[in-house]
Amino acid sequence: MAKKVKIMLLVSLLIFIIQAQAAAQTQDVVFIVLLKGKASVKYSGSDKLVNLLEAWRFPLPPNTSIVLPANSSAIVYNEKSKIEIGSAVEEKYKTISLIESLKKGEHGSMTANFYRYMNSMYAQMKEKEESKGTVVGAVSRGSDDSPLLFSPVDSALILSDTLELKWGGASTRLMGNLVIISETKNEKIYNNAPAGNHLLIRSLSPGFYSWNYDLVEKGKSRVYKYHNEFIIPSVEQKRILISEVENFVKDISDLSPEVINKLRSDFLTQKKYYFFTRSK
Repeated sequence: MAKKVKIMLLVSLLIFIIQAQAAAQTQDVVFIVLLKGKASVKYSGSDKLVNLLEAWRFPLPPNTSIVLPANSSAIVYNEKSKIEIGSAVEEKYKTISLIESLKKGEHGSMTANFYRYMNSMYAQMKEKEESKGTVVGAVSRGSDDSPLLFSPVDSALILSDTLELKWGGASTRLMGNLVIISETKNEKIYNNAPAGNHLLIRSLSPGFYSWNYDLVEKGKSRVYKYHNEFIIPSVEQKRILISEVENFVKDISDLSPEVINKLRSDFLTQKKYYFFTRSK
């Protein structure tokens, strides 16, 4: 019996050691996410250079240094801490120094929720990764000038009382009417041709809606048919979702306002949460 207890204790101790080592290794993994501008990672003692892609996650080996051109910004983080880097001038950082700062917790702390979010939101970039666009939460960046874009994204959850539907641009025009349907009530709530390429809507009842229109680019004959959808949550659902956004912002409150706005925007994009902001 005593021998069996001893074996069980040894097994438990071994499991504890393995878990502790795994946790330490996880904490030692350091990532960088480029949020704005450009950045490159240079390997010591070689000509090897990796140009980072915006909004991708890249694991930083200790034997590297980071170069951020002027007006670029990034977050370097591990499981316990995070550091915001970048400024109005070109900056150079030794990764080993950043690792030491992270271990000492000299900058911002990293909550478990925010760590999981960073690792799920930003796909890991491989050293030879190449991309024409940048993907954030399955939404492509770099094509904001397309005349065929629309807002909000399809199946968006509307968290503000005001909603602005936007479509096309200066080089497009509607073919016929914009039709908005309450799918929940099975009735049309709008059937008209707005003068511009946007429409403000206020105080819709909770439910499931679709908005439908045909769009053509000026000077071209192809007609693009759109059937987009959005959801107005109930008052209670909206309260819960807004609280989720507020808690996310609390996790990054130690960062600069510019980076907070950037991360919040990416968070809303991934979640398909919509808040009305007045067009400039």
